[in-house]
Amino acid sequence: MKTWIPACFALILITSCAQKKGDTVVGTWKLVQNQIDIGNGKPQFVAVNATQTITFYPDGSLSNTSAMCSGVVERATAYSGTYKTSKKQILPDDCAKQTIPIYYDVRRDTLVIRYACVETCTSLYVKVP
Repeated sequence: MKTWIPACFALILITSCAQKKGDTVVGTWKLVQNQIDIGNGKPQFVAVNATQTITFYPDGSLSNTSAMCSGVVERATAYSGTYKTSKKQILPDDCAKQTIPIYYDVRRDTLVIRYACVETCTSLYVKVP
């Protein structure tokens, strides 16, 4: 009986800390909404008709169809960078002077990216099948 208690505790600990299936950042994501705050303290998500995608590769690299330094900007040029899963941080190659990090979070099939800006700058992406 005494050996079952530590074994059960270890099993609960391992399964509760494991990443949920589908909560991985690896893959391609399409921009669907941007959060905008015009300075009134009431940020809102607005649907966008954009072609912007970001792809996270298993080796820690990423490619993006838009510059990430300036936040939610639509451009037709390819950009690259890296990401750290331990910090949920994106490190774009095109941000030489940027000191404020860009963070991400994955919730099932939704990728949330929080850009560095004065007001709230957040983008929502959906996973491309």
